[in-house]
Amino acid sequence: MALGIMVLLFMFCGNAGADVHTVCLKGHFLTDSDSAVVGFRQDIHAKADLRCSDDEGNEWNLIEIASMDGFEILGASMRIYASEVEGKNRFLIWRALDQQMETFPMRSSGGNYIHTGWNLFDVTSLFSAWLTDHEPVCGFSLSCVGGKKGHLAVMSPEIIYTVTFSTSQSFTLFPADRIDETEMLDNAFSLLEEQNAFLNRYDVTADSLTTALYPLGVPYYFGGHNEDKILQVFYPLQESHYFKPYRKYLCGFDCAGYTNWCLREAGLVEHPDLDSILARGDDSFFLDPKHPETWAYYLLPGDILTVCHGYDHVMIYVGTLRTLGFSPEEAGAAREYMDYPIVIHCGSNPFYYDRYARYIREKGYDSVTPTDGGVTVSIIMQDISAAPMEKDSAWGTTYGYFEIGGTPLLVFPLKDCTEFAWYGI
Repeated sequence: MALGIMVLLFMFCGNAGADVHTVCLKGHFLTDSDSAVVGFRQDIHAKADLRCSDDEGNEWNLIEIASMDGFEILGASMRIYASEVEGKNRFLIWRALDQQMETFPMRSSGGNYIHTGWNLFDVTSLFSAWLTDHEPVCGFSLSCVGGKKGHLAVMSPEIIYTVTFSTSQSFTLFPADRIDETEMLDNAFSLLEEQNAFLNRYDVTADSLTTALYPLGVPYYFGGHNEDKILQVFYPLQESHYFKPYRKYLCGFDCAGYTNWCLREAGLVEHPDLDSILARGDDSFFLDPKHPETWAYYLLPGDILTVCHGYDHVMIYVGTLRTLGFSPEEAGAAREYMDYPIVIHCGSNPFYYDRYARYIREKGYDSVTPTDGGVTVSIIMQDISAAPMEKDSAWGTTYGYFEIGGTPLLVFPLKDCTEFAWYGI
């Protein structure tokens, strides 16, 4: 197994009305970067190993952060990358207290086993106990099981821990309190329409110079994967409930065509097909449909989310209203949902229908059917009941939405979803 960077993601929640912050803490492997061993053990020391700086250059360690007024841990996760897996490798987490080693149960994307690619682990129980005691060493171990020896080569000595918490104590922002610019996210936001509030806010918050490549945004087109064909008129080669082979449409992207374009243009490897992601099952216990507000405990911007709600659909997680830089006042009616997951995806959106119906008339196109969606920013919620506004579509579906900065923020409802999967990039 070739092992890459590890990321720990913590979510901490204090009392109501407390400020939410995110910090990145760095540690290091104790093994050599070119080691090839059957297993390894990693010790974590909260004071020595987990350190970060705020925007004013002040240094913090995790114990100091956990000692803030109103600090309370709510969730913790760890992600680890394996470029190659040989044998069956199991992950264990533990803490040392009074010369005794105590192991903890954890949920994982692969049943506590490492598989090729990104792996995600819930380590809440370990860190809850660890931060209560403050001083003991905690860590994780990888060992090969099942009678077949595995291979481990640590590719990077650095470990990155991302910690999100709330506290009633006031202090300056940390760099990770806001979304950071990446080429993949630049690509994703560039296919929104001009003057989209989320594109504009991404530019400000992430210090990006991303502009809309298509004035009206990229329309949805079932089976669309080729950027060179966008806004050309075609009969679809594939049929869906809306797209029929006997009707003409403007070409665009479908959901997977969009996400893979974002990856490809950033020089990254395309994700597997959606059936394969769902079959791998990384997995619904991280993506609780009854409590989407907990998803941020585990996710990082750029993560791929796949669901099945009658058909497979894929989205890119980009953060929350808070990490995108919106204040509760700017969020308006969505202020109670500041920490719900925000995604960008190419999917159903009745506002695209209206927008492109006008475009088709202005172009004088004959017998072209407007699209039923396009590249959209959505908030994930259990259903649309909390949305203050609704819009009926030409195809009979009612959509719930908030309005932020003049841009509709559509609700992506989970009530009809039957499968959920995470895929790390």
